[in-house]
Amino acid sequence: MREGCCAQHWGLGRRRWLAIAGFALFCGGILFGNCPVLQAQNTTGSFNGHVYDANGSVMVDAKVALQDIQTGLTWNTTTHSEGLYGFPLIKPGTYQLTVTAAGFETAVKPNLVLDVNQIAMQDFTLKIGAATQTVTVSASSQMLESSTADLGAVVDERTVGNLPLNGRSFSALLTLTPGENPVNYSQNSGAGYGTGFGSPGIPGSTYVFPSTQGQWNRENLYYLDGIINTASFGSSYDVPPIIDAIQEFKLQSHEDQAEYGGVLGGVVNVVTKSGTNTYHGALWEYLRNNYFDARNPFTDFKNNTPAPPAPFRQNEYGADFGGPVRIPKIYNGKGRTFFFAAWEAWRYSKAVGLTYISPTADELNGDFTNASVVTSSGKPALLYNPFQTTRTAGAYTRPLLGNGYVIPTAMIDPNMQAYLKAYSDTPNFTPSVPGAPNTI
Repeated sequence: MREGCCAQHWGLGRRRWLAIAGFALFCGGILFGNCPVLQAQNTTGSFNGHVYDANGSVMVDAKVALQDIQTGLTWNTTTHSEGLYGFPLIKPGTYQLTVTAAGFETAVKPNLVLDVNQIAMQDFTLKIGAATQTVTVSASSQMLESSTADLGAVVDERTVGNLPLNGRSFSALLTLTPGENPVNYSQNSGAGYGTGFGSPGIPGSTYVFPSTQGQWNRENLYYLDGIINTASFGSSYDVPPIIDAIQEFKLQSHEDQAEYGGVLGGVVNVVTKSGTNTYHGALWEYLRNNYFDARNPFTDFKNNTPAPPAPFRQNEYGADFGGPVRIPKIYNGKGRTFFFAAWEAWRYSKAVGLTYISPTADELNGDFTNASVVTSSGKPALLYNPFQTTRTAGAYTRPLLGNGYVIPTAMIDPNMQAYLKAYSDTPNFTPSVPGAPNTI
């Protein structure tokens, strides 16, 4: 009886361990699949500084703890022989630094905001006292970039999310940083659907590819979460970041670091949001519609009735969701493992007043007797056989096809004919104004 009971428990334990192992393999596969490109960790930041006593002498082996306010993750280190501590490769966010040492009061600096690619220096001066006494520095000086000669500015989540953007392209925010000029010259002067310079976007949207500190606007480098996101041909970004998923971005210039030696202009570091200890998400839609447009009172004098606006539809919609990874009865990732996912799509349609020539049913069958394209004499242009060319006295001539208006059936490719019949537009308008596109 006891043996059977043990076997039953082993079966339950084995299934649980198999589930855990399967989950670990799944997570490992995701991490491995995202590891081929290992760039310098330019989307992270770091904290460093010195710890002094009241007399200004450096303190050795003081304990320093760094805590992420949103996730609760904590990093620990100690000061070395010069009283210096450091926390490298820290993602942007809000943190708290705590310093303790035997015989001294505990010093705390809360709500320290670390920006992307920032090296933040925070020095501490400890006072003699009991370790149970805590001194909280609530009004610390601004964290200046004193470790490098970089120039640049960070555009935070609030600015990214609240400023109006035509087409929701974050590139329009690049000009908020100093030294950026939206000259938009050269081959990538515009971007959008079908341009071939970077990822497609909504037609008519505002795309800015600025000149940084007077350099060419094709001398910028784009990063997305540490991965190069620069289109190889147009020097614009390849994958458009979702605006509502951006935590912040920084446009850096005057670079003196080796990892940015590939360009003369600016480096755009975009950092997306990450999961926290609480589940959070959002749904959004940005709408433009002709129903919200005013009528034009000058478009219909005959009936004294303003014509309605031309049809126009533009919808951008999406969602994001993040939080701790949790599998009931198997794994609780609160304070350890997090996820964040975002998705966005768009739909666009607009009436275009464009006149162009499309073949009629007779023309698709090779009969151009009543062709819409006519010469200045008012008659359709004659058709000549391109496969029969003769040269006489230095001149080239070709015979007419039949009576000059009908292509023989044997010379028509049936596959191309079927394709045109299936996909070409049907004519719905015949211009009659002199000089219209149907006249050559």
